[in-house]
Amino acid sequence: MDTQRSGPDKWDKGDGMTAPAAPTTPTANERIELTIALDMAKRAAFVAPVLMVGVGIWRGWDAVAAVALAIGVVVLNWIVAAVSLGWAARHTPNMLLGVALFGFIARLALITGIGVGIKELDIVDWPVFCGALLLAYAGLLVWELRYVSFSLASPGLKPKRPTKVGAS
Repeated sequence: MDTQRSGPDKWDKGDGMTAPAAPTTPTANERIELTIALDMAKRAAFVAPVLMVGVGIWRGWDAVAAVALAIGVVVLNWIVAAVSLGWAARHTPNMLLGVALFGFIARLALITGIGVGIKELDIVDWPVFCGALLLAYAGLLVWELRYVSFSLASPGLKPKRPTKVGAS
């Protein structure tokens, strides 16, 4: 018995199905991970001179260079992570998982290589570099927690509260 259906069959790959949309270039508001990384970089730029002056008075010019280099490595790590995860998120979930895992391992290896190279070349004050690297990484991440929205309604940075006009 042959039954005929009107309309497209959901399993038919022919005329009834539409092709998936091509990936589009995200706008600045859609690049949540890069927005957060750049916000952390802004906070690092605010803190770096204070740390450099304080450590410079305590340990000298090698320590100033160590703090600057450590904060630069941390900020570059965040930006590379944001760009790579943002790229992977626009593709497939498996790509995102792979980039997150292997990207993290690769960036840790690169940071370790930079640290070993700095120690071997004796460019800057090694203990200050290590301390500044750990302090910058942990401290700026904890500081950023106050500004990140944990809501799917407004992902990324928390929306700024409107200021009252005419309030005295």
